[in-house]
Parts: sequence; C-alpha cells; structure tokens
Amino acid sequence: PRSSSFSPQSNAFIGWVKVGTAGRDPALNHTTKILGRASLDPAYEQVIGCTMIKTSGVLHFTIPVKDLDASEKFYTEILGLTKVRRNAHMVFMRDRDDYFVLTHSENPHPNRGDKHDIHTAFKITPEEYKRAKAFLATKGIALFKEEERRHGTFRGTSGYFHDPDRNVIEIMVLSEPPISEADEKAS
Repeated sequence: PRSSSFSPQSNAFIGWVKVGTAGRDPALNHTTKILGRASLDPAYEQVIGCTMIKTSGVLHFTIPVKDLDASEKFYTEILGLTKVRRNAHMVFMRDRDDYFVLTHSENPHPNRGDKHDIHTAFKITPEEYKRAKAFLATKGIALFKEEERRHGTFRGTSGYFHDPDRNVIEIMVLSEPPISEADEKAS
C-alpha cells in the first residue's frame, strides 16, 4: 500500500489509502473513515483530485410544526420575523439575511418537558433581551430557562421558551463571538 496525505490548502486527499477493518461500519460492511471523510472502497481508494464540498453558509433550516396558521402568527407577531411566502405545507420565513421554513409535520417534537437540547436560537441585543422578556410575559409566554453561559461555543445571556408546537426557541445576547474548542484551549 502507498501512503496518503491530505492538503488542507486545497481540501483534497492525495494518494492511495488502505482501508482497514478497525473503522468499518458493520451496517455497510465497507465504509471507514479516512482523515475524517468516508471511503466507500473496501480495499483501496484513489482520491487524487477529489475535493470536499465547500459551502458558503447556511441557506435555511426547517422547524417542524403541526399548525401552520398558529406558527406563522407566532413567528411574525411574537418574534417579528418576515413571511416570504407560503404553500400548502410550508411557510418560508426570513430574519434579515437568514431564512428558515416552518414545515407541516405530524411527528412529535423530540424534546420532552422542558428539555432544550434540540432548539432554534436567535441573536438579540442586550436591550432587546430585556424588552423581549417583558413582551413575552404580556403574551403569556414563559421563559422556562434562563442562563448566563460563560463556557462553551456560545457565551452570554440566554432565555428559552416554546412556540405553539413546543419547539424550543432560544434568544441569546452573545457576550463575545463564538469560540472554538481549539481557541478555548489556546487562551
């Protein structure tokens, strides 16, 4: 077997890579990870010239909802976001240059009770955070959790509440730009 290398400048794999059994996925019986990428060749893979996808940002994400009318009203009248368009099963929403889609779904939301691991977060200013808390209270929407996060990727003040389908929404005042684990260790 020949050796392989990875060029971070071009994001390309160079050379031949031997696939071992240690990283194989038994469900596929021929997949292993090579430098963080999946190889589908059970013995060798020539990867000269292959490059990974280079995205330029997030286009949109989807929030599952059961009632499009109630959700559209919540996201426009409570969060002040803009409806772009609507069809029979989706409402396309915008927050400045960012988009998301409210999509009709019969599937229950994965969070139970006041768990909040799966959520959607929006950035806001310190002044707006104070105003938002008072506004939500007038609408009968309770913050079920507030925290001052001083560790991790996103640091600052945040509050969590539910939309009409019990999807968890976080509003957050960032105290600093997002920080990577490597940058955290270096500081």
